[in-house]
Amino acid sequence: MTKILVTGGAGYIGAHVVLEFLEAGYQVKVLDNLTTGVSSRISDLDVEFWKGDIQDEEIVKKASKGVNGIIHLAASKSVEESVRIPEKYFRNNFLATSQFMNFVDKSDLKAIVFSSSAAVYSPKVSGLLVEGDSSIPPSPYGRSKLMCEKIFQYLFDDINLSAVILRYFNVIAARDRARADNSEFNLIPKTSRRVQSGLPAIVNGIDYETFDGSCVRDYVDVRDIARAHVQSFEYVLKKTEFQVLNLGSGKGFSVLQVLDEIYNQLGMDRNIQFEPRRPGDPSYLVADYMKASRLIGWNPTHDLRSMISSALAASIARPGEN
Repeated sequence: MTKILVTGGAGYIGAHVVLEFLEAGYQVKVLDNLTTGVSSRISDLDVEFWKGDIQDEEIVKKASKGVNGIIHLAASKSVEESVRIPEKYFRNNFLATSQFMNFVDKSDLKAIVFSSSAAVYSPKVSGLLVEGDSSIPPSPYGRSKLMCEKIFQYLFDDINLSAVILRYFNVIAARDRARADNSEFNLIPKTSRRVQSGLPAIVNGIDYETFDGSCVRDYVDVRDIARAHVQSFEYVLKKTEFQVLNLGSGKGFSVLQVLDEIYNQLGMDRNIQFEPRRPGDPSYLVADYMKASRLIGWNPTHDLRSMISSALAASIARPGEN
């Protein structure tokens, strides 16, 4: 049986990835320091769990021993926070990943799938982003992810270690309540908590170069994201390659449109508080995912309405529910 190690496997996206690999018949190890991960997300799953940091040489060597692949998701991941504390993102993302890959037992290792981000792209005001577009990230978070990508490019060039870099766009939804997104930074969980508390939703910036002044983003279902990891890993098990793939829906929705859908599904009147722009936030990020479709046979399968519905069902009780 093929063995993989998932770093950050107790995180929101990580837990969905772990579950997808288990259902595909893989043996899964998880390494997570539980700084933002939650052990209950994977406590019902048949995994070998290692609590520890990816910069701990002893734990990394033990956890990675005998694995055929690594799915590397462990990272700090907030554009807003990265602007305030850039050194944290250089340390937790680039330096940590560099040390992690130095410590990994590579004796049985065949391939890597790395969790990157659309934040690596240069700002754009229209059109779809393709993998070859300019990458001059406007935030320390994006820069740290791009620096990590270079590590895997060097490993491919130097030791022929296959890798797929997955550039996620805005990941939302949830498979179930146990694996809901609880991030304080992400739009839907943050809005859900405020709405549940009777507070208005917050929109940062209403003067962007978009049709309604709010940021436009490409939203993609976490279940589709999880499936892409399995498809990517199976691809590089068969072929020695380095590939970069966008994962998005190919459709852009503004923050105001997303909030309208949330309030509509909750049966509540829209209540919004407008705040200044956040530094580092690009106005427009929408994916061209055709390379992923051609290369690994991946396509998104959920629309915005169903994604928001599953996210709300996982994160808060609807009015009238116990």
